[in-house]
Amino acid sequence: PEMATRVYLALCVCGFCAALLYLCRARDPSGGSPQLLLALPLCTGYPFFHGFLNYLAALPVLTFGAGFLLRNPQGRGVRGVLALVGLPTLAYLCHGTALGAWGVLLLVQTWVGRSRAFAWRAALGLAPVLGLVLLYIAQRSAEGAAITWSAGSVWATVLYRIRSPLRFFSVFQGLTPTFDDPSLVWIAPLLVSLNALYALGLGLASVRWALRARSSTDAGERFLALSVLALTAAFVLLPHDAAKMLNPAERLLIPLACFGVAGMSGRSRSRQPLMRWGLFLLLGAQALYTAIYGTRAALIARDVAAARERYRAQAVQAPEIGGLTPP
Repeated sequence: PEMATRVYLALCVCGFCAALLYLCRARDPSGGSPQLLLALPLCTGYPFFHGFLNYLAALPVLTFGAGFLLRNPQGRGVRGVLALVGLPTLAYLCHGTALGAWGVLLLVQTWVGRSRAFAWRAALGLAPVLGLVLLYIAQRSAEGAAITWSAGSVWATVLYRIRSPLRFFSVFQGLTPTFDDPSLVWIAPLLVSLNALYALGLGLASVRWALRARSSTDAGERFLALSVLALTAAFVLLPHDAAKMLNPAERLLIPLACFGVAGMSGRSRSRQPLMRWGLFLLLGAQALYTAIYGTRAALIARDVAAARERYRAQAVQAPEIGGLTPP
């Protein structure tokens, strides 16, 4: 089981990296790498450390789907039909929020392309999944799942949404390190500062670019810009709790940032070296933190396993000391 978990996580991370590269190259075949670096730290960020296993599998599917819509906006051909059928099915099997985000992408692409043929292909591709969604809703309703628009007061919910990007764009364990390793305590201020700058910069830059590019003459750029704005609106307006899924709107943040990163043209060449070195610093700090975190976690797991073996040995010897026969 431990090896299967490691392989699964490695496949999710590598798949997300490959899907990001595919998306950035679909947007700009000659210069996608600088944009790719902006989102690369998210591959092993908050969802990875907190064990959002279904969501980790959904991110490559959704990112690859956005790249597919850039490369084949009309969904033509056998590959297009297979993708329009297979991608929503995979998204549903991974995470419901990913399926919702895919629906947003299809609506935006239909609006940008103004193609009835694509709308029909997209609708036919979603038809098999809609039956599964209806069955899921019926099951969850029978279990008593409800929709909650706010957690406590409305102001508390608003503050929670404002803090969500800082938390979900966190490339370390939460926003602050939680293990009591002396090395992590020493570098904690640097990590928190880097994390806050990265989260604010990535979120604001994506929305700022989308507002400027929403009326672009380039169909691909307009598609990504409107997708970012639509997902931002969904993040703000969706309920806090739907079908006992704590704040599913948070899961829209990482796809939102990935689409914004892919859409940025990178025309400001003078800032690219500064951006590149800043990202290298962030990636280096993330690698250092992951190494310390992983080592500390491995030591704790080893101590727990040793204590468990000692407990088992004592549990077997205790009946013998009392003159009883162990079971």
